[in-house]
Amino acid sequence: VKHPLSVAGRQGPVPGLTVYSVRIGGKVLDLLSHHIIYGEIVVPGATYLEMVIATSAFRLGKESSKFAISGVGFQNPFVLRPVDGVLPQATEFCLHMHDGGRWSMNSAESGQVVATHAEGTISFADSAPEKQHINVEDIRARCPEPVADERMYVPFANIGLPLQPRFRTVRKIDRSANEIIAWVAAEEDGTNTGFVFGPAVIDGSFQASCAFQNLEALRSEEHTSELQSP
Repeated sequence: VKHPLSVAGRQGPVPGLTVYSVRIGGKVLDLLSHHIIYGEIVVPGATYLEMVIATSAFRLGKESSKFAISGVGFQNPFVLRPVDGVLPQATEFCLHMHDGGRWSMNSAESGQVVATHAEGTISFADSAPEKQHINVEDIRARCPEPVADERMYVPFANIGLPLQPRFRTVRKIDRSANEIIAWVAAEEDGTNTGFVFGPAVIDGSFQASCAFQNLEALRSEEHTSELQSP
């Protein structure tokens, strides 16, 4: 199955730059339409990470190498406003990958970059690092407190993040004072087919980390004013 965000690159306008552009539509747009923030469809930062992962894994000729993504920063929320399920103007995700490992994720219209939404660095290693053995049952035993589903998504909705089913991917969380274990799974409706992890699953891992917080406090006005979307 073809990865929906993995495409062949082209030489960029400056030496050492390769550009990967994907038009936003179809099942990708259907998926992203469920990521709602303050009544708007806002592209989650997890989408940019998924495209960088896919490009690094399949398009750089380094299939046998391991890689790490670091120094990621998000900026300029990317709002989509489809009409009858289609964007009125041809809009693309545009990944700029530099030879030195720096990358940026942009939005583009008619081939012209409109805004930059994320930046970071990717580094490669020729051999895999030593695997760390993780005993899941030991982690479960150390996390005795279940977090109810409604403590995740009802407070989110109350502060303007009424995530729809395709982005309600946290199925179960157990936690302790300093550790959590979560089951994150995407909807099996065809919108997640072909991804490595998928925007919804990566975003779900971010959501699960909120279990460290007092989720009920998200209802308060002082927290609402501090909210920032990727």
